[in-house]
Amino acid sequence: MRRILFINPFGIGDVICTLPLLDAVRRAVPDAYVGFWCSERSSELFRSDPRVQALFPVSRGDIKKISSGSAFAGMKKTAGLLWSLRKGRFDTSIDLSLDWRYTNLSMLAGIRLRAGLDYRGRGRLLKKKIRLDAFDGAHIIEHYFRVLEALGISGVPGAPVLFIPEIEKERARKLLRSRGIDTSLPVAGIAPGGGASWGRDASSRHWPAEKFAELAFRISGELRMQVVLLGDRAEKAVSAAVAAACPRIKADLTGETSLQGFAALISLMDLMVTNDGGPMHVSTAADAPSVSIFGPVDEKVYGPYPPGAKRHLVIKRDLSCRPCYKGFRLNNGNCSRECLVGVEVEEVFQAAAGLARRRDEKK
Repeated sequence: MRRILFINPFGIGDVICTLPLLDAVRRAVPDAYVGFWCSERSSELFRSDPRVQALFPVSRGDIKKISSGSAFAGMKKTAGLLWSLRKGRFDTSIDLSLDWRYTNLSMLAGIRLRAGLDYRGRGRLLKKKIRLDAFDGAHIIEHYFRVLEALGISGVPGAPVLFIPEIEKERARKLLRSRGIDTSLPVAGIAPGGGASWGRDASSRHWPAEKFAELAFRISGELRMQVVLLGDRAEKAVSAAVAAACPRIKADLTGETSLQGFAALISLMDLMVTNDGGPMHVSTAADAPSVSIFGPVDEKVYGPYPPGAKRHLVIKRDLSCRPCYKGFRLNNGNCSRECLVGVEVEEVFQAAAGLARRRDEKK
C-alpha cells in the first residue's frame, strides 16, 4: 500500500470530512503517493495541499454536464480520466463514492486493492467492503474511518484540518482592507447560504435571512465586531437580502473569491455564523470559532467534529420530526420549517457572544 487513491465526489462538506482519513494515512504510510479524485468544485481545496500529490478533478456529475452538450466530449473526458488514473499506478483505493461506477473505473485503472463503503449492494466491485445502509448512529467521519480499519489502519480520527497557503491568506487580507475592513480589529463572518450539494432543496437548510440580518445588527452593535457576508456566487441573492435588511454590515464578499480564497477569508474571521453545510465545515477545518444552525440534518452525523468542541457550537431545536433528512433523503412533506424558523436570534447571539468573550479573555 504505497500509492493510494481517495475517492469522494460529493460536496465540500463531505470532502472536508475525508481530511482526518488523509492525515491518518499519512501517519501510517508517511512516504505514500496520494491521489484524490473529487468534483471539480471541491478539488480547489487540495491544489496547494502537501498531503496530496495528484488531483483528479472530475465527478460523474461533471461528466454528465459535459455530456449534455456533447456525448463525444463526455466520452473523451471519461477516457482522459481513465488514462490519468492508470498513469497514477495506484495500488489501493479508499472509495467513499457509494457508487459502483467509480469502483469500476478504479478497477479498469488497474487498482487491485479497492476498499470502500458498500451502500445497498453498490460496492460489489470492492475487494474490502464496509456495509452501509445510511450515515446514522455515528458521525460521518467515523463511518468513513471504518474503511481505513478494513485496511489495517486503526486509531481515533482527529479533527479535519484544511491546508490554506499563506499567499491566499494575504490575498484575503487585501480584499478585506479594500472593502474598508480594519484587519487589526475583530471581524465576524456570516454565511447565510450553504448546502449547495442539495440543489433546489438547499434553502431548506437556511435560517431565515431576516434573522441573520437581526443577528448581524446585534453582533456589530453589542459585540463591536465588523460584520462581513461570505458565500459563493450562487448565494448572492440570499446575502443581498441580509445586507438590505442590515445597514451595519460592512461588506458583502459573496462570490468574490475562489473556493480557496473563501477558506482563507474564513480562517481570518474571529467569529463565523453559518447554516449547516459547506461553510460550517470550512469554518471548523480552518479553526475559525463558529456557531452553526442546524435544521433538517442531524448534527450528530454531519456537525462539527469532534462533537462538543468549545470553539464550534451548534444551535438546533429538538422536535419530534427532526432530523427529517435520513437515509440520504429529505422527508419533509408539509413542513413548516419550525426547526429553523423557531431558532431565536437571542439564542444564536448568546452563543456568538460567548465565543467572542472567550477570544477576548485569551488576549
